[in-house]
Amino acid sequence: MTSSEITKKATLKQLLFWFIAILLVLLMAGSFVLNIITTRSYLQNQLQSHAQDAATSLGLSLSTAIDARDIVQAERMIDAIFDSGDYLKVVYRDVHNRAVIERVNQTRLESVPDWFESLIELETPFKTAQVMSGWTQLGLVEVVSHPGYAYIELWQTIQTQTLWYGAVSVLAFVLVHVFVSMILMPLRRIERQAFDMSNRRFDYRAPEPNTRELARVSLAMNEMADTLGHMFEDQLKLIESLREQSLLDSLTALNNREGFDRRLCAELESQQSVRQGALVLIKLNDFGAINQAQGRAFADQLLKSVGKKLHALLLQHVGSFAARRNGADFSVYFPGITGDTADELANEILATLNSLPEVKQLLRDDFIYLGVACAKQDDDTRSLLSKADMALTQAQSKGVSAWQRYAHMSPEDVMDEVRQASEWSALLQHKLAEQALILHLQPVINLHDKSIAYHQVLARLDIDGQLLSAGVFLPMAERFGLMSRFDQMATEKVLSMLSSGRSSERFSVSLAESSVADVGFMHWLEGMLETHRSVASQLIFEVPEHILNFNEVALQRLCVMAGDFGFGVSVERFGASSVPFAYLQRIDLVSVKIDISFVRH
Repeated sequence: MTSSEITKKATLKQLLFWFIAILLVLLMAGSFVLNIITTRSYLQNQLQSHAQDAATSLGLSLSTAIDARDIVQAERMIDAIFDSGDYLKVVYRDVHNRAVIERVNQTRLESVPDWFESLIELETPFKTAQVMSGWTQLGLVEVVSHPGYAYIELWQTIQTQTLWYGAVSVLAFVLVHVFVSMILMPLRRIERQAFDMSNRRFDYRAPEPNTRELARVSLAMNEMADTLGHMFEDQLKLIESLREQSLLDSLTALNNREGFDRRLCAELESQQSVRQGALVLIKLNDFGAINQAQGRAFADQLLKSVGKKLHALLLQHVGSFAARRNGADFSVYFPGITGDTADELANEILATLNSLPEVKQLLRDDFIYLGVACAKQDDDTRSLLSKADMALTQAQSKGVSAWQRYAHMSPEDVMDEVRQASEWSALLQHKLAEQALILHLQPVINLHDKSIAYHQVLARLDIDGQLLSAGVFLPMAERFGLMSRFDQMATEKVLSMLSSGRSSERFSVSLAESSVADVGFMHWLEGMLETHRSVASQLIFEVPEHILNFNEVALQRLCVMAGDFGFGVSVERFGASSVPFAYLQRIDLVSVKIDISFVRH
């Protein structure tokens, strides 16, 4: 059952509220109708008693007056009773049934609606009394009570009761709503806890309710959260252990040969990656003899020191990775690096390793050799490793610690490299000024129902009529400090498209680590999202997992913004860095994108 189907169902709160409300309505409606019937019956009896009392009293009074043959006095007696207004008709008839005196009230009461009189019909009581003179009957008095005054009293009673029952009903509904909400509050907390557990978050603890049954459910849920949390932690530890055993070198914590070659293959052969960079092979010369002479502990410490220096170097270059290939051989790959920068890195690596205390202790100047090869568009893993190995052999032939870059380059390659170094900055600045970034959309398909989950936003630049992918120009943008401006342009274009109403689907925009770590960019992004708050929930921002190595706080700040504006945060290249997976419990992510080196082929 889908989430939308569940939301269409009635909640337990609604069912309880309406059940209690219907009972209250039926109770009050029954009481209301019963009061009306009782009041009507009471007024009907009052009318009959009123008519009978008036007829009896008037008959006794007229017996004396009529006996004296004083018609005027008789009329005065009848008028005195009739003028009180509570009678519809008063008639005195003689023994021949002729009307001697007759009074009729034609007054119509305007304070009572006609529909009410027709709805609640009151009988008009008709009562009589004989007029006697001794044992002789002189006539008959007929009295008919006026029902209008009973209608007035009944109408006023109904109005008063309606107001009273209405006020009581409103108060009762409010109290029922509050009461049901208080009772079901623990269920909402338990529901929140269940959703948190489904999202691998086990830190929330539902408070203990006052009711015994819900308290037991809450206790069971809290215990289950603890159990699942421990199980999840154990699974993470097992995954980390297996990953370290299969892909990492246990001594230096760098990648092993298999993990390095797999990532290098993904970098060189995937269209999604930067297909240029520099491979550096590092060899510690005559390491076996040093191991025998200095002992295994010294040799292991030397390898660890080299690994620490390479780790520090990786943190300075986004997306780079290193490995201990075997014994005393290491390899490092720097994506997006061209020849001039590769030379600077080679000098830096050689100087850094030569400065290690363990290397100085050996008192040798022929210990460290580096082979460097820059990747070209047609290079694959084997050819690039072969070039770097040839360069390493040339470096070893020098006799002293040195580095060598593979120099078999055509004149066209050399000129292209020089042009890249001198022209890329001006070219990218020009494209930024023209807002010339072109966005392509790649649909990401949901495997369950084959629907479009979201669209991946891909950046392109039109240079000399040729569309360049992001893997070509973004390394240069990173090199010249322009990544945040490109990320601003891409985000602004996507938000503008969404605000125009051209699409209601979600879009995923990739942000560079340097952009997320840039306080100025984050302030700009917050202001832009505030301006386009209505469509912010349609965005997903993807950040490389590598950011967790040097600035997890920046990623957490982005996730806080996601909670404020409703957009999603995803981690791409998942598993490529050496970050423990435990961060998945600390950071609220909507998804992770597994690195292509794990899923290729």
